[in-house]
Amino acid sequence: MNNTLSVLILNRNNSDDVISIYEDLKKQTFQDFHVIIIDDNSDNGELQKLKAVKDQKFIVYSYPKPWKFGNDNKWSMGLKKAYAKGSKYTYSIQTDMKINDQNLLEKLVEHLDKNPQCGAASPTIYDSSGGMTWGPGIEKIRMGKTYNINETFITRNSLMNEMNYIPENLIYYGCEFYFNNWLKLNGYKTEAIPGVSITHYGGGTSSHYWNQKYYYRPRTTILIMKLFNKQDTLTKKIRYFRSECWEIETKLREYYQNRDYFNFFRLFYIFTKGTLVGLFLFPKVNN
Repeated sequence: MNNTLSVLILNRNNSDDVISIYEDLKKQTFQDFHVIIIDDNSDNGELQKLKAVKDQKFIVYSYPKPWKFGNDNKWSMGLKKAYAKGSKYTYSIQTDMKINDQNLLEKLVEHLDKNPQCGAASPTIYDSSGGMTWGPGIEKIRMGKTYNINETFITRNSLMNEMNYIPENLIYYGCEFYFNNWLKLNGYKTEAIPGVSITHYGGGTSSHYWNQKYYYRPRTTILIMKLFNKQDTLTKKIRYFRSECWEIETKLREYYQNRDYFNFFRLFYIFTKGTLVGLFLFPKVNN
């Protein structure tokens, strides 16, 4: 199946949302696509819902056990499947998102077709309250670097293959930091485009697994800084680290003030473990 576009969806026990997204995709003006679902050890009933969809454009891969928290390794697996199927681009969308425009895929593909130096592009993204979180003119600074796309985007499969995908030890939100920086280092742009949008409601898989999130956040922050912040001083790196881990710091302070010492020491252990693993791992930029 050599479609122009692969649509990539990662799933764990959110099969109804996956099917709902697929129903919206079938209404798109652009139909030269197939959907790749990487299912991460969903309960059997949830997995059977996906397998019950009898459509050659709806392709389900069940991720092998054990289950692994985080999106990066599964995102890489999906991109590899897309490349193997010969598609030119991959559009990644999450299960807690809603497509707002029937010409979304058409505009995304058209943008990359017309802009060869654009390595990845994103639609405008709104939150559940209607606020624009990503879009034209919006840039956010994380760990001293500027980003203008996140969360849902179209990429060139040839570039992701050239990048050799995401290093396995960059689990949990490392993918956007990694590939955004890689693209810029290799002379490509990332762009948010107007005219089409999705709504990101939040509450996806990571919101149900806070322990893993609090472990991987400090770990991944340190690994990304090792790769892309070598020129920064230790003082700056500490400031970036605290900024990325503010949620954990706030939670620890809350537990301590409420004398909830069990959860305080539990979270402190998880956070410390993630920090130490990050300090002692030494990732390399894929070439």
